[in-house]
Amino acid sequence: MDKKSLAIKYISYLEDPVNLIQDCFQTFDASQEKFVKFELFPKQQELIDIYRNKKHVLVNKSRQAGISTVTAAYIAAICALTSSDNPFRVIIVANKGKQAEDFLAKIKEFLSQVPRWVWGENYDNSKELDGHIIGKGSVKSIKLKNGCHLSAVATSKDAVRGQSSPRIIVIDEAAHIDKTDGELMYGSAMMALSSNVAGQMFLISTPMGTDPIFFKTYSETISSNGTNNFTVHEMYYFQDPRYNKNLVWKYKDEDGNLIEEKEIEYDNEKMVIKFKKGWIPESDWYKQQCAILHNDKRLINQELLCKFDGSGHNVIDVEHIKRHEEKYVCDPIEKAEEKENMWIFEYPKEGHNYCAFADVSTGSGDDYSSLEIVNTTTGVQAAEYKGKLKSEFFAPIVKRWCEMFNAITDVDTTGGYGENLITDLERLNFKLLKKDEKGEAKGLKFSGMSRPKIIQRFVNYVETDTFKIKSIRLIGELKTYVWLNGRPDHMRGFNDDCITAVAGALWLFETSFKQMESAQEQSKQMLNAWLGVDNSTNTKEAVRSRNNKYLRQDGVDISNYGWLLK
Repeated sequence: MDKKSLAIKYISYLEDPVNLIQDCFQTFDASQEKFVKFELFPKQQELIDIYRNKKHVLVNKSRQAGISTVTAAYIAAICALTSSDNPFRVIIVANKGKQAEDFLAKIKEFLSQVPRWVWGENYDNSKELDGHIIGKGSVKSIKLKNGCHLSAVATSKDAVRGQSSPRIIVIDEAAHIDKTDGELMYGSAMMALSSNVAGQMFLISTPMGTDPIFFKTYSETISSNGTNNFTVHEMYYFQDPRYNKNLVWKYKDEDGNLIEEKEIEYDNEKMVIKFKKGWIPESDWYKQQCAILHNDKRLINQELLCKFDGSGHNVIDVEHIKRHEEKYVCDPIEKAEEKENMWIFEYPKEGHNYCAFADVSTGSGDDYSSLEIVNTTTGVQAAEYKGKLKSEFFAPIVKRWCEMFNAITDVDTTGGYGENLITDLERLNFKLLKKDEKGEAKGLKFSGMSRPKIIQRFVNYVETDTFKIKSIRLIGELKTYVWLNGRPDHMRGFNDDCITAVAGALWLFETSFKQMESAQEQSKQMLNAWLGVDNSTNTKEAVRSRNNKYLRQDGVDISNYGWLLK
């Protein structure tokens, strides 16, 4: 190829790195068990366009989507084409050092495939070099002759500290990163990027529930329409021509009838719309992968369907959460109190009973003060408060609304702050606090013994729709309420204050209100017996008993002992 042709081709590479990738790179195709020319399909080309034109990028992908390979090829291409006057610093971060090193090795392999003429004056034919352009380095680091520096690091709070003006930071399998160090690392990475006006973050992962890095960034991006400078790119398996052969869509209607449609157009946008409406895509490859995953529903959602809901270890299965969200959740009929943190879903109904539970916070930090009022007659969430208030300011709100609903009320005293709330409520002459046999308000401690029982009862109420959720705030907490080290808890960076309050209200209903109702019914039956009331008959004796209300037991007149009932 003459110099003019090379110059034209080089300009095309500068204009679009995809041209370099498809002209020069090869990748291993497992289905063919050999290296093949790297031909990008539309969704992969779309991703590279996003990398080139957007600030930060989050890639939500299915397994074996080749996103890491595409990203490695893109980084190799732009590093090969950059000027020595403006070299790139690239950092690859992963949960394990070996994973980050494997990603870096992919970049190194693509760099070795760049034609020598592309490097121009940066090319050095010295045999001492590792490859034809890659300077001496290790599995953890590469330095190119044009000044580009690439490194691989494992997740830690100090993983990217001290790295001056990185151009690109890639966090691979971001949803699977260890939570504590991962959050600190993510924060320091964003700070490091802020020193480079062109700095970019690439978050790449399959979902794993509602983690505090990948999911949190994803949800913030969607809810803010990208005002956080992130762009979401979703890569579903049914958009990959390697995996979508013989694709069939399945859907169950409201009557439970199964509908099947064979895919004909393979239009990416139309297929995504269908998927978002609840249709499940099944191809030959999908069925094989499901079998490999032992048809584990959580793993299928995570690895194949790119779903956050259902891909984590939720305490309450996502299907139940979704059902409540679609069937029962609604806007409050009234929002009250400062900042409208009190949400009313129904006003007190005559003849209905209510239970309430309050969980007070310090008024600062990540936790909230919460109050839940439950209609125990219908099993509906009646009202909810969630805000950052100390006990002295929270107590008047509890008194005002619990008295309005005439709701027997209990308080969480696990951390000690609840005892202050009880004191503040008694100072306000609040009469609806649950009392023990000594007439004292002690509250409820979520101890190691009681907590599992309380939460399990709450789970049963939700899963059977015995309790119906109205608040989207409670739904949001349930999506991040998972099993951690064998116990139910909120994920780091989230909270479960409304869950605690609802669980407490339902436990109050179970252990106290039901018993009280049972005792009242027994007393009513006993009084009827003593009063000689027989509602099943209309005999003269029964009528006389109801009219005269003389006291009797086993046919004996005990009217003289009526004072015992006072």
